[in-house]
Amino acid sequence: MKIVFILLLIFPLVCLGQSNYPKDNPKRLIVNRQSLEADVIAPGSIKLPFSSINVIDSRFDTSKIGFIFTRKFFHSGKKSFDALTFKGGIQKAIQDYYNIYYEKAFEKNKFGLVIVLKKFWHSLLPVKEFKIGDLSKLDFEETSFHIKVEYYLCKNEQYLPIKRIDTVLAVNTNSYFKISEISDDNTSNIITKTILKLIVEAYDFSPGISAFDKVPKKSWAEIDNYNKSRFSIKILKDSTINEGAYKSFTEFKNNSPSLLNIKEKKMRLKLFDNTEYIVDENDNPLEDYWGYCFENKLVYSKYLNYKMYKNENSFFFFIKVIWYNVSSIGNTNPNSNLPPLNIRQKNERWIPIQLDMETGNIY
Repeated sequence: MKIVFILLLIFPLVCLGQSNYPKDNPKRLIVNRQSLEADVIAPGSIKLPFSSINVIDSRFDTSKIGFIFTRKFFHSGKKSFDALTFKGGIQKAIQDYYNIYYEKAFEKNKFGLVIVLKKFWHSLLPVKEFKIGDLSKLDFEETSFHIKVEYYLCKNEQYLPIKRIDTVLAVNTNSYFKISEISDDNTSNIITKTILKLIVEAYDFSPGISAFDKVPKKSWAEIDNYNKSRFSIKILKDSTINEGAYKSFTEFKNNSPSLLNIKEKKMRLKLFDNTEYIVDENDNPLEDYWGYCFENKLVYSKYLNYKMYKNENSFFFFIKVIWYNVSSIGNTNPNSNLPPLNIRQKNERWIPIQLDMETGNIY
């Protein structure tokens, strides 16, 4: 009986470690499917001059809206985060939420609002733009929400483009772990719903309603083709990725590395910590590059060479972030003039990151 008990105890642990993806691929992270439900109805003070809201998800990756920290058992290293999504699919969940939450705010007419999501992403990085080399010693005091949305008013199968929002909102906190603990469904839902409401309520749609019959409009085919055209990027469409080093994000997008005939070598940093670097055909180390492809392996950044993995129409990878907690120990001798002793505690975390396929930035 003891042997059977031990086998039963070990078996779940083995299952937890199984994955079809390498450990440095964020796609292996557990998917956290949350319910996006309208717990209350919009107050009567909100008036929307259309009868419904349709949502189109035209993001490069439609499978999630970001990553959230988790303290679940056996989660550590590169498995400290979950991929955040909604039950029933992101597009349908947001659309259902809007039409239930605003059901009493809608005006009964022939107009509808179409919201096209180009970015809707809860980033673990703050609003400020950082170079990848600066992230190794970054103090997290906020995270950010990246939004790019296009609005169309529609009536009788005609569509009027009226507005585009492209912005980044700060989600402030006192410490990195405090905001990272939004793995609690209620907290992350509060953040998401607040931003969803802001997308609708921050804009006055009345001028668009008034001008609808006076200005040229578009067909749905034109809008759909326009949305799909953003995915016409060679690195996404080509069946093979050309080997070499990319000097810029533009070269990466065009799948056209300008530094060819590269070789990859390893450098030992610590006893159990190695990093790769690349050299040219004469074994000269290469330094001025954005990323590279070698033996079907995609790598981002010349600093720590993070392996990139494609998911849908975007790329993801982990970055290693180091931060310090500083605490002071006071002097117990009242007659001493010695200052308090400051102790710095080093912390490390592997953060899953998405590559912005429009700009080459990371979030």
